[in-house]
Amino acid sequence: ADLSLFGPVVAQNFNPPEFSQYRGGSTVTRPLNENERFISWMRLAARPAFRKPYARIGTNNGEIVFRAGDVVSVAVHNRFNVYQFGGTKSFVLTTLSWYGGRHDGAGYVFIGAGLAMIVLAAMLATLVFYTSGPYARPSCLKIKARAYADVSLIGAK
Repeated sequence: ADLSLFGPVVAQNFNPPEFSQYRGGSTVTRPLNENERFISWMRLAARPAFRKPYARIGTNNGEIVFRAGDVVSVAVHNRFNVYQFGGTKSFVLTTLSWYGGRHDGAGYVFIGAGLAMIVLAAMLATLVFYTSGPYARPSCLKIKARAYADVSLIGAK
């Protein structure tokens, strides 16, 4: 979806070789519109606390890369200090659902609340129709409306 926002620009002037020890950008060899990590990092966050995926763990020729009990080692370098403004960094290894969220819990809550409201509306409509007096029925209202219309015509000269 975001690929149209990035052109086929080669990252040649972003991090010169003399600064390669400070940043990881000097090893970028593909155009920016093919670099998923860069596109993910440039995506705006809607809230102050956010997660941005760094990489995708895929499959190796249809075989799942991680198995239960596998050990993952991660080396983290502090190349951007977040302690000055009270920020934090964390490493999260997770799965994504079909729509990209962390979990489906909020969706289930909204669907359940919507179904509950539909059931309550049907119960209330049934209760009003069968327990109210005769003047609340639509058939009686039509008769009364005609009677009032006839009275107003008789009184007018």
